[in-house]
Amino acid sequence: MAVVTPFRASHLEGIAALPQAQAFAAHPSETYWDAHGRVVACYGCVLASPGRGVLWIVVAPLQERHAIGLVRQMRRALAATIRTYGLWRVEMMVYPDKRKAVALIDHFDFCWEARLQGYGPHGEAMDLYAWVREKERDHVR
Repeated sequence: MAVVTPFRASHLEGIAALPQAQAFAAHPSETYWDAHGRVVACYGCVLASPGRGVLWIVVAPLQERHAIGLVRQMRRALAATIRTYGLWRVEMMVYPDKRKAVALIDHFDFCWEARLQGYGPHGEAMDLYAWVREKERDHVR
């Protein structure tokens, strides 16, 4: 049975080097553990400005067997964050060549918005995806 705990930067040790991990821990974030006490994924939403959040996800390698439970829990966590903080927009940057990441983001009702040239940490292109609350979508049109 999976266990969910508040995220701590130390949970990423051995999975990913994320310089901003300590800052992420100050925002709504969780760690999803498997039944053997191994980290499956860390994820959260940086509260970037009033009404806007930036979703981040780090998944440990070879964790496909946990995909359904993980996606369900991440959707619940994101919905709670949107409700609690009154977010009307949540966005995420994804490397366009990372097919698994693009497939994962499809589970969150995000829409592709743009390819951002030179946006990545080493000047690579990244795709911007966003979820926008229906009321605000109608207002913009």
